[in-house]
Amino acid sequence: MNLTIDDTNSTYFFFDEGPAVFPNPNPLWVAASVSNPCVYCSAQPGKIGSPGSIFNDTWQDGKTGATGTFKFQGSAVYIYGIDIQGAANISFVLDSNLPVYHSYSGVSAFIFNSLFFGAQNLQDIPHTLSWTLNLSNKNGTSALFDYAIITVDAGNVTTDSPSSTAASSNDRHSRSKVGPIVSGVVGGIFGLGLIVLMVVWVLRRRPNQARVSEATEPSTRTVQPFVEAPEARQTGGSKTMDISFMNPSPRRDGPAVSMMRQTEARSESAYTESLPPPY
Repeated sequence: MNLTIDDTNSTYFFFDEGPAVFPNPNPLWVAASVSNPCVYCSAQPGKIGSPGSIFNDTWQDGKTGATGTFKFQGSAVYIYGIDIQGAANISFVLDSNLPVYHSYSGVSAFIFNSLFFGAQNLQDIPHTLSWTLNLSNKNGTSALFDYAIITVDAGNVTTDSPSSTAASSNDRHSRSKVGPIVSGVVGGIFGLGLIVLMVVWVLRRRPNQARVSEATEPSTRTVQPFVEAPEARQTGGSKTMDISFMNPSPRRDGPAVSMMRQTEARSESAYTESLPPPY
């Protein structure tokens, strides 16, 4: 399958900017984009090209003496750029092969998606493609690199960086769906486990609450207050008790009744003795 690599992908591209001086007042390469163009560069393709003319809206603006490399593993490689008026003469060397040159001599201001270099039927092993910008026969000094395409074995593609795109859109879409699907499954399992824990907690809490309520609930049984027996009746100076209140049993020949009858008899006798003799 084919894999498209943007110029900003440092895993594949390397643009030698020259001496490591910061800030470098005169770099050999300038990383430019539509939103952040090179203000002092003569070529301004972002202002002229239609949307989508430049891959990912970024490019590398180099001048005479600039060098770079592209390292990859695959069976084919293609380097694309933007041809401009006054373009430099670019020499490409793949591995240890002879150099191949590219130089634009047309009159158009910009030619987008121009093929700078191409090689096919390569061994599927690591390769290094290097280039150097030289002064052209028309005194051209600049070159704009945009992107590369390599043909790779699908089994050798492990990850896709933000600046690389597989040619097969179906494969890309299928990979992009894996993350949301896995996240959804994990989230669902976590939510289900949380619900189960809450149900178990509620079921275990209910018996405890019932036991606590039984221990703390006041007794509903009422205690009958003590009722004082009614005051005894006066019968001949002695007090008698209402036996019917104290013993509601209909039986009348019990010990309490017998004792009461004896008491009444003695009371009547005493009452008779206390009366004055008749006239």
